[in-house]
Amino acid sequence: MTNFKTLILLIAGLVLVGCGDPRAAEKEAMKEALADTMRGSLSDEEKATAAGCIVDTLSANVDDDGWKALNFAYKQQRKEARAWAEEEGIDADAIGEQIEKAAEKAEKVCESDYSIF
Repeated sequence: MTNFKTLILLIAGLVLVGCGDPRAAEKEAMKEALADTMRGSLSDEEKATAAGCIVDTLSANVDDDGWKALNFAYKQQRKEARAWAEEEGIDADAIGEQIEKAAEKAEKVCESDYSIF
């Protein structure tokens, strides 16, 4: 019976690990980078909160291609972004509109004096 419980717990653990956020590491890096660029009257804690809200909102409102484009943008990898878009046949205008809508939503949702665009 103990082996059966262990097996069930092991399977449940693997399922939970497999269901994690695939964007988690990128989101954390983006949050840190965004918080570091924020200036003004915000405290470090407020910057981290605002950056977290902005990045989470952007992530929730873009598809995988939009997310990849955002990562290229924050890393300032224009050449790589162009090569990726050409190679994958990505509609850059559609991605731009998607990101713009997500950014507008982030500005509405996140209570911050910081504008991302």
